[in-house]
Amino acid sequence: MVEAQEKSDFSVDLDFYDENLFGNEAGEDEDPEVLSSYFITKEKFNKFLSLSRSFGIVRARKGMGKSSLLSKLAFDVSKTDRNAIVISVTGADLLSFGNFESRDHLKLQNEWKKSLSARINHELGSKIGFAWTDDQMALVEASELVGYKGKNLIGSLLGRIKSKKIPIEIITPTAKDPSVLLERYMAEKKDADIWLFVDDVDSTFSADEIQKARVSSFFSACRALARDIKGLNIRASVRTDVWTTIRYNEDLDKCEQYAIDINWSRTELEKIISNKILSYLNRYHSNKITKYWSVERAVDRERLISLVFMKRLRWSGSKVSPFTPIRILGAKRPRWMSQLCRLSAEAAADREMKRAGIQDVNQILSDFGRLRVNDIYKEHSHQFG
Repeated sequence: MVEAQEKSDFSVDLDFYDENLFGNEAGEDEDPEVLSSYFITKEKFNKFLSLSRSFGIVRARKGMGKSSLLSKLAFDVSKTDRNAIVISVTGADLLSFGNFESRDHLKLQNEWKKSLSARINHELGSKIGFAWTDDQMALVEASELVGYKGKNLIGSLLGRIKSKKIPIEIITPTAKDPSVLLERYMAEKKDADIWLFVDDVDSTFSADEIQKARVSSFFSACRALARDIKGLNIRASVRTDVWTTIRYNEDLDKCEQYAIDINWSRTELEKIISNKILSYLNRYHSNKITKYWSVERAVDRERLISLVFMKRLRWSGSKVSPFTPIRILGAKRPRWMSQLCRLSAEAAADREMKRAGIQDVNQILSDFGRLRVNDIYKEHSHQFG
């Protein structure tokens, strides 16, 4: 009874101008520990998050949390396995390692394999403490990758570097012999896993034949590498509409078993918004009462949201929970909903109000609507070329 009374009496005036209140709208830019503190998972994600699976694809519309899911898993891996090499890249990062102008699926698949291996080589260099120039480092040929089947990728790539006698510039002045450095690393880390997270491989997708072949061959290459090379784990994201466009490639049928789709129920969306507020409270307004709060309880979710919004808003002729217009106007997409909350809270702060009301929501709808139209245009422009 005392605990319940403490909860109902708890109140705090939040800084509505603080950009940390609803977290970073781009999951990949959020501090990993902060993201982990408010991340909401569900059983459907288990297949994707499993550390025993070598390959996984997450599909969703813009703003549904694909990047956040990749970032959360990358953080979990780095915390769980200190020896793991975690590499987070975008599709644009990988394009610089190869030539992807062909329409030939097999050629593009080999280019992706070379590109992925070259990116891993660069990461190994930064981890070990040596560097090479682009001229000094030859890209891994597809024929050599075949020889990696069933072998640990770190040992194979480091062995290749040593056997090719690629000139190496030592970054650490105390390490004079690069071969000794490599041998030591291979002895200590040869069984370590490599985790490669690739986001936004479809960021500039335009649905022409080259783009369709490029993106579809990427997933085929990832599946083949993760299957054949011990210790390599790959996770990638793709927009649902892009996946539908590239499904003409029969090879992608084999990728279906590795894919999950993100969708959220009303309760889950309410948990996402309220948990961001709870995480903010725990970080900046530490209070013994906050330990009793849980987004698993509906009453606590309502209390958390009521720290930002008035308890009831006039909506469609009646008074409703503030989460109703947040969910509807945010189109059930977590990023859009968070943005709506942030803009509404700032509008309330402009009026020197301690809680946001429906007038604040209405005030920002014009700007919010323009942002949403822009997002939708970029998301679907390839379908109306």
